[in-house]
Amino acid sequence: MGRRLEKFSLRHRFWLEALKSPMVMGGESRMMDIEMASRVCAMRFEDLERKLAKVIGRGPTWCGKLGYLWKIFRRGADVEYLKFQEYLLDHGCPPATWEGEVVQEGDAPQDSGALPGVFGLVTGLIRGANWEPDVVWALSPGEAEWYLAGVFMHRGVDVGIKTAEDEAMEEFLAAREEKKEADGE
Repeated sequence: MGRRLEKFSLRHRFWLEALKSPMVMGGESRMMDIEMASRVCAMRFEDLERKLAKVIGRGPTWCGKLGYLWKIFRRGADVEYLKFQEYLLDHGCPPATWEGEVVQEGDAPQDSGALPGVFGLVTGLIRGANWEPDVVWALSPGEAEWYLAGVFMHRGVDVGIKTAEDEAMEEFLAAREEKKEADGE
C-alpha cells in the first residue's frame, strides 16, 4: 500500500488479531483490510498502543481517504494482498515439525491451546528463556517459534523439527503417490 513496513513483531500480530484482521485470522480480505493491516505494520512496535488507538479513534482523514482511492486505482487488491502475505511469510517462518508428535504430560508445546493467540508463545518464551517482555514482543513470530523450540529441545522435549532431508523425502513420496494415482494403480 505504498508504506514502509516495520519488522513484523508479535505485538503487530497481537493487534492484527485484536482487530480481527483477515490478513492474519484467515477469511476473505478486502482492500480496506489490507490498508488497515499495512497501517498497523508501518508503526514501530513500541508505538502501537499509543498511536493505533488514535488512528482508530479518529478514522481516516480526507487526505488518507484520497490516498486510499488512489491506491485502489493504481494497484489491484490481489497484488497488494500477495505483497502483504510475502511480508508476513518473511517474518513468520516457524520450524517445520512432524504432525501428531506425542508429547509427554507436563511438557506442553507452545500451541497447547491454553492461551489465545500469541500469548502462549510470548509467555512460553518469557518463562522458558527468562527474557523481558519487551524483548519477546519485539521478536518476529518465526524467531519466537524457533527460540521456543530451542528452549524445549534444551529441556529434553522432542519437538519433532523436520530436517531438509525429511522434507525432501516427503515431497518425493507425495510425488510418487500422485504418479501412482495418475497411472491408475
